[in-house]
Amino acid sequence: MGLFARLWDFCLHFPLFYTVTNDQSPLDLPENALVPDGCVNSPKNRSCWFGNFDISTDYEVITPDTGKVREYTLVIGNSVIAPDGYLFPAMLINGTYPGPTIEADWGDTLRVTVHNNLTNYNGTSIHWHGIRQWNSVWQDGVTGVTQCPIPVPIGRTNLEPLSMGLPGITAISVCNIRMASWVSGYPFNKLMCRALALPATKIWRGTDSRGGQLGPIKINGPTIINYDVDIGPILLTDWYHQDAFELYHEELDGTLPDPSSYLLNGKGRYYCCSKTDPNCTGKTPSLQSISFEKGTIYKLSIVNTATDTHFTFWIDGHNFSIVGTDFVPIRPYYTDTINIAIGQRYDIIVEADADTTKGTDFWIHARDCTGIVQPSTLGIIRYQPASTIEPPIPPPSRLCYGCEDEPRESMRPVVERHVGSSSNDFEDQYLFAGLQNWPNPNITSDLHKWILANSTLQIDWEFPTITMITTVNEPTCEKLAPKFPDQYAPICLDTNINTGNWVYFLIQSTLSGEEKRLYTYKIHTSHPIHLHGHDFTILDQKTTPWNESEFHPNLENPTRRDVVMLPVNGYVVIAFRVDNPGPWLMHCHIAWHASSGLAAQFIEQADKVRPLMVKAGVYADVDDLCRVWGDWYQNHSIPMNATQEDSGI
Repeated sequence: MGLFARLWDFCLHFPLFYTVTNDQSPLDLPENALVPDGCVNSPKNRSCWFGNFDISTDYEVITPDTGKVREYTLVIGNSVIAPDGYLFPAMLINGTYPGPTIEADWGDTLRVTVHNNLTNYNGTSIHWHGIRQWNSVWQDGVTGVTQCPIPVPIGRTNLEPLSMGLPGITAISVCNIRMASWVSGYPFNKLMCRALALPATKIWRGTDSRGGQLGPIKINGPTIINYDVDIGPILLTDWYHQDAFELYHEELDGTLPDPSSYLLNGKGRYYCCSKTDPNCTGKTPSLQSISFEKGTIYKLSIVNTATDTHFTFWIDGHNFSIVGTDFVPIRPYYTDTINIAIGQRYDIIVEADADTTKGTDFWIHARDCTGIVQPSTLGIIRYQPASTIEPPIPPPSRLCYGCEDEPRESMRPVVERHVGSSSNDFEDQYLFAGLQNWPNPNITSDLHKWILANSTLQIDWEFPTITMITTVNEPTCEKLAPKFPDQYAPICLDTNINTGNWVYFLIQSTLSGEEKRLYTYKIHTSHPIHLHGHDFTILDQKTTPWNESEFHPNLENPTRRDVVMLPVNGYVVIAFRVDNPGPWLMHCHIAWHASSGLAAQFIEQADKVRPLMVKAGVYADVDDLCRVWGDWYQNHSIPMNATQEDSGI
């Protein structure tokens, strides 16, 4: 199971005048952001939302309240599906893959109920990827960190309001959001939150998103470039025909296979022989088609929901403007290709202006950024909706594009931030992504696990971090230290750090002697580092080892997002404001790496967590769920050998 899975009455406006340059879109930009009272979002004024809310509104300070409540029910169960033409047992949401789209407007309230109907004795939960869960950490949905799992016979109910940042397609927590993402399965049975962020697409993920337990969240809101039609979420993933638990054990000795296929919105192709393999359906699945009308401008939200693949994405015959990264609206930049690391999301604007004299069908491409592992032709843009023609497959391209994040200088947030000085000694508190011998770190072994903080992370589902924090009176870092086993990998932020102050963290991926020995048989890869509970700024990012003398951070409105690529043999320096109490997980978004411990937990403003839970009326509920889970695990999971094997996240 553990295998992968702001309110204040102030509004900020500032001018948004642009001159189109080579890196900017030729499409219509808003004339300014000083939108008059009573403005209405429309194809000719997408920067507006309504009233005084627009693209320049600081969504961490003020959010609209529409008064609307949108309700969804998610039922997690087992099924057999063939998204690429090959039958495979999966864990699905409402019987579909991907799961249903959860949609809301910026300012709506979402109420989501989750039921665990699995037949394999697994507990579960839902994590709302990229949703900040501001002042509501108990709804983050990470088993072993913010809650215990939901057992099979129990329907967990969670009714508290959530707080989030922007709207769009996002994980199943619609609270103050405005972009795109996805939900992945981890448990709390009922979620209620308000869409406080701007438009975006995100994902909701189940405890085992690798087995099908995920779906998109779409939060509608303002966009910096005008468009006519919102296509919605475009989910990219890799797909395996082996059980995730089996593959986890292969990760330990570095022998993971390539994915069986790639999927776009749950559709892909695997070529096999039905005469020799009963799991092969013998049918060639149709690929995702998107209809374009000449001269129309479209918005698409691209989400990488993969297990182990960083995608390079492009559309034949089309350029596009990037207007959002993760949950953060950015000033547009114009390109024809983007890299999307696992867990990252991009909102793009595409004009239907392709040359159709030689054909009206164009491939949508996505492939492993490291090279050709599977065909990149995953979907088709069609200017004639009735067409069933598949365009000619072009020769391989973008082979030298690499795997680095998009240029930081191109991703300038619309709502600006000035990064203050660091309240911690970040060089003494640095993090290191590397390999460690297993099961004994001090004895050379052909097996390994990953490490990020002081130990490879291994939590206990029955004793989540949140309960350890809230059972200590006046919890300080000194009081909490004896409570946490080393394998919980805690990083305690001093409770004396004032709310709103900044902390910096250096994360390195420099190869030591031991890593070089282990990497003789395992390819070293870039790590997509994701932080829960925060958007962070990227102060520095290089493909070379850390050198203090070369650290010259940009503190004026640097790139801001929640997933960043840690380069091979390089480093990244991130910063975030201390303003969201709770235990927040930071981990590599390669599922196998997270399962084998490449994660740590920030313990932030620990003294404020219990009062927030008591005020929300959930303190007893969290404890309650853990008692029920403990009983289920001892009396059902253990006897059926459905026990925790990996890190637990």
